[in-house]
Amino acid sequence: MSDIKVETNGASGVENAITPADLEDIYGVIIAADKDVNAERFNGLPVIEVPVKEAIHHPVDLINKVIGGQASRRQGISSSPESPEKYAQESFGRQVYKHLMSGVSNMLPFVVAGGF
Repeated sequence: MSDIKVETNGASGVENAITPADLEDIYGVIIAADKDVNAERFNGLPVIEVPVKEAIHHPVDLINKVIGGQASRRQGISSSPESPEKYAQESFGRQVYKHLMSGVSNMLPFVVAGGF
């Protein structure tokens, strides 16, 4: 059984980032997004791009397509791998910023409700 790694990109930023080392020995990539995603790092790899709704309702079908070789190779020159150190440790300032911003996002409903 193979591992599946899910990178998320939400209000608190990128979590569980896919590193260049993760991309060395893979079947393919499924990008489930309703917004623009920088997918250059997947150039030359088998990629399926779908809306989030499709990934939620048909995850097994998408995984089977990738494993079965039905994903088309993403066009473009393979981008140079980024430094693994970039993914290893975020700066303290960045961590504080992310936590503050996610805290503000969680507080907004209370602030709005408190204003009435």
